[in-house]
Amino acid sequence: MILGPHYSNNQRRFSTLKENDWKVVLRKSAKHIRIRLKQRTLSGAHSAGNLGTNPVEHYLEIAYTKLLGGEWEWKEKFTLLEQMIRLIDHEISAEVEKYKTPKSKALRIEYTDITDDFYIPDTTQVTVDEEKTFKEQCEALKNAAAGDTELEMIYEAICEGMKRADIAELLGKTPKQFDKLKEKLVNKVKKSQQS
Repeated sequence: MILGPHYSNNQRRFSTLKENDWKVVLRKSAKHIRIRLKQRTLSGAHSAGNLGTNPVEHYLEIAYTKLLGGEWEWKEKFTLLEQMIRLIDHEISAEVEKYKTPKSKALRIEYTDITDDFYIPDTTQVTVDEEKTFKEQCEALKNAAAGDTELEMIYEAICEGMKRADIAELLGKTPKQFDKLKEKLVNKVKKSQQS
């Protein structure tokens, strides 16, 4: 392994960790990946066929290898879990961008699931106004969360349909602490709409 420019600084911080700290961080990071990729691992950029291995293991290995090797800096203001999640999210986004390139599309093998024809399509109609309102609300939430790692995680988890207790556990917070963060996000949305 080639050592990166942040190796010595990262190793100094790693030396203060206990084995149990690593186990907790790896478990929570794996859970974050499963939530983030929910229903996206069957096909596309995050499928085992595209990545060559289990998607959770793939992103987890990249994250801790880059941190251990010093390729990615473990910044002072972040805990190990926060830094791992930031790195994992970066790698997931990078994989999506790589997947969208023309060369990647030319080499891709497309699979068709014939069972899709057997499912009854959703016939509920959404009006144009309802769809526009929904998109505006989503955009306002996304903009309010931008730049704040915890709020971005809450936004993503809410979009995935996670329950309050699960989101709190993902963040390493109590449900009441999660409620305060959610309230912070809502207040940011309200302030942005007033200006």
